[in-house]
Amino acid sequence: MNSVSGKIIIPEPVQEMLDKFGPSDRKLIAGVFGLLENDLWRDTHKVNFGLILGQQEWAIAENRVTVVFAETNDDKVVVTFVNMRSRFHPSWL
Repeated sequence: MNSVSGKIIIPEPVQEMLDKFGPSDRKLIAGVFGLLENDLWRDTHKVNFGLILGQQEWAIAENRVTVVFAETNDDKVVVTFVNMRSRFHPSWL
């Protein structure tokens, strides 16, 4: 697992996804990761995705980026999925 910061954890399969994005998309994704570090912002903007494989998952959609994540008991955010939305199709995924 990689850590973007002390709070945001990126598992290897998600890192492989991120490596496929171009530089401008990675910049937008990094900005959303920065927002995820802020507990108040995250709690205000997250959407409940329910239980996935027995784990509570949340999602944030910001700046054409959708990030699905789980929150751990030790105040970490583990990213489980990242997607860039089209500028022409504003859906979540």
